[in-house]
Amino acid sequence: MKKIISALLGAVSLLVAASCDKSEIHHKGEYEDVFIYLGLGYNNLSPSLMDDYIEMQEGIMPGKSRDEAFLVYMHNTKTYGDYHTDTPAYLIQVYRESGQTRLDTLKTYKAEASASHYISAQASSVKNVLLDVQELFPSRHYGMMFSSHGTGWLPEGYLTKPRVSDLSLTDENGVAFPATKSVGAQSIGQGNNMTTYEIDIMDLADAIPFKMYYIIFDACLMGCVEVAWQLKDKCDMLLFSPAEILTQGFKYSTLSWNLFSAERPDLKAVANDYFDTINSQSGYSQSATVTLLDCRELYAVADSFRAICSSHESYLSTSLRNTVQPYFYDSKRYFYDLRDYAKVMGASEDEMKNLNEALEECILLHRETDRFFNIKLERCCGLSCYIPVCGMDDLNDYYSDLEWNKAVGLVK
Repeated sequence: MKKIISALLGAVSLLVAASCDKSEIHHKGEYEDVFIYLGLGYNNLSPSLMDDYIEMQEGIMPGKSRDEAFLVYMHNTKTYGDYHTDTPAYLIQVYRESGQTRLDTLKTYKAEASASHYISAQASSVKNVLLDVQELFPSRHYGMMFSSHGTGWLPEGYLTKPRVSDLSLTDENGVAFPATKSVGAQSIGQGNNMTTYEIDIMDLADAIPFKMYYIIFDACLMGCVEVAWQLKDKCDMLLFSPAEILTQGFKYSTLSWNLFSAERPDLKAVANDYFDTINSQSGYSQSATVTLLDCRELYAVADSFRAICSSHESYLSTSLRNTVQPYFYDSKRYFYDLRDYAKVMGASEDEMKNLNEALEECILLHRETDRFFNIKLERCCGLSCYIPVCGMDDLNDYYSDLEWNKAVGLVK
């Protein structure tokens, strides 16, 4: 029922956006802060992202005359589970006027004449949207929130069986885990004839055309050092999760307040609101990790980790690898705690001291529930890392091209 209501409310919201009152005087000149939410929901997350879109409208929004702007880019399926019908995406300004939240559709994105569908889950689409934002809202500071599926640093399509339904895995007793935002960003087709589009992290970095103050990922597994290093020149701050994220995602009702009520965006408040909401739940729904990282402090992390990699064997045996703190609960054995990995590698006391000091400067906040589903979270630094495996040549070859690997020499 919630999904049906979400779809109906979403349709109404878009109609309101197209016909809203535009009488308020617009801000002229350069903006101080512009926030852009990218909601890539042409997948099984469509109702959840529409819920988020409705929830964020509960917040206190800046008026159009202010030098701040809250923008939303939305792409959803027509109805839940319909991956065949093409739909456009919208760029919308959410603002406050006469005590009411208003919506203004700024641009509609449609498929080109030669294409059957508009694809939002590709780097060129992201770049085009951000360039439009830059043109419409020139600003001193930009922040972005990316909400969709996420697969961390893994190459596009590596997880070859994307879940396009609400299928959840189960524990050893057959109890289903809650649905998460894992695998794939846009699925097109019907039945067994499905094509899934994803955005490679290297392509995403190249697609961001200007420096941002922060990027928030409401998407699974993005809290890895590989993603952070790839994006370090694109933003100062990263807010993300090293583990997966439940489909309910971040807390959106307080998002605009946390971003615009103070002199600068309060990213710790965004992180804490998300974590406290999930941590107040029960059972497997009490599963969350969150990390706020200063990209400008990553160089010391790379220096200390490179020293460890050069002195110790980075390829661990299966038995040793299984002792490292994981951030995954299923078959995604590519995301282990970076600090715990260094310790299991055999880092000396001095090497661990250097790494810990670097992490303390770089990671401004990290919080974890006691467990993520059935996995204990006991030795977490807030950043995940790949542990290379002998024989996985395709993945290791791809990893060797990541900027993080070039910096630390993990895959030799």
